[in-house]
Amino acid sequence: MVRLTPVILGISLSAAALVLPSVASAADDYVVAEGDTLVGIAAEAGVPLRDLLAANGLTVDSLIIPGQRLVVPDVPEAAPTPGPPYTVASGDTLSGIASRAGVRLRDVLAVNGLTVDSLITPGMEIRLPAGASVPSPGRASSGSPVDRAINFALAQVGKPYTFFTKGPTDFDCSGLTLQAYAQVGVSLVHHAATQARQGTEVDFWSDSIQAGDLVFLDGDWDGTIDHVGMALGSGSWVQASKTHDVVMTGPLPPRSVIISVRRYLD
Repeated sequence: MVRLTPVILGISLSAAALVLPSVASAADDYVVAEGDTLVGIAAEAGVPLRDLLAANGLTVDSLIIPGQRLVVPDVPEAAPTPGPPYTVASGDTLSGIASRAGVRLRDVLAVNGLTVDSLITPGMEIRLPAGASVPSPGRASSGSPVDRAINFALAQVGKPYTFFTKGPTDFDCSGLTLQAYAQVGVSLVHHAATQARQGTEVDFWSDSIQAGDLVFLDGDWDGTIDHVGMALGSGSWVQASKTHDVVMTGPLPPRSVIISVRRYLD
């Protein structure tokens, strides 16, 4: 007998209907695993729950079962508008500039036609996204421990997700964050729930999530933290995603599904 896994949304599931949708095309597919919920899948994939439901013909009262294939839609996003110029200083990195400007790294890359591997040199002028705060010269933090940890994590983008691995060719979520912080002498345990007890707690409801903070989720809503990624600023993160089977960057999950945020360096 196949055990049905109910969608846990904190509401009554009266007259819930089992739906096995058939969708012609999609950006990505995800095979439901034991204990998965629609809320958890949407949070880890970084897509709004309503978009996940719409892409699969589901409602909040639908049930999902292990082995069921779901479409994980792309989230269309308007291209960022170029804003003020910034002159690269000695020691700058793209992630450090984005963090200090209060914008997402992906937007800095987009307005300049760059990638995370692009080389920037002192004196080079780049554009910041519209609305960015122009960092003051001399505040570059490229050599800071936080930037070095972030740059290590970004260098792993595209590598496959494999459970209970910590590099150099494959990573799981806590293996990626462990190795990123190992580059700067911070020792983390290879276990997301344990990493959530290390470092200093951040009140993410009242304080900004900063670059380098680790962000924790309970993907299957069973009361135990089971996923972690590294913030690249207040709007994006890098993670080893089980849903997509790859190390990737993307928008941070909404605060409503974040369980904990921890900071390991001042």
